[in-house]
Amino acid sequence: MKKLCLKPGCNRIANPNTGHCDQHYDLYVEKEEKRKEYLKGAEAYRRKIKNRPYIKLYNSAQWRRMSNKKLSDEPICQICEKHLSTAVDHIEPHRGDLKLFFNYNNLQALCKKCHSKKTAKEQHEKQKNDFY
Repeated sequence: MKKLCLKPGCNRIANPNTGHCDQHYDLYVEKEEKRKEYLKGAEAYRRKIKNRPYIKLYNSAQWRRMSNKKLSDEPICQICEKHLSTAVDHIEPHRGDLKLFFNYNNLQALCKKCHSKKTAKEQHEKQKNDFY
């Protein structure tokens, strides 16, 4: 059974291997290249995360208890003071230090937006410091 090209508005018959007609084959190639780049980046990220030994700490029962307690103690974001807190953040990045990681006073409850901003800023600063 023949199918039409995947390009919206195109009524030509598609190549069964690509889903696009000859005229729109370049779209298929471009989409495949983007998909491969994305997968390459996603795999690199997974390897990077997997190599951090303290990642397992976030799955521990002790962390879950502490973070749930912090979220119930501080239901409103500590930065914007507008939104409900949904994430528990280390005020001082722990970088694998167990004392700092499990220090309840080093935690703050944040909304997703504020947590993402703070984390991105910290990562940018770390990259900048690692460069120099």
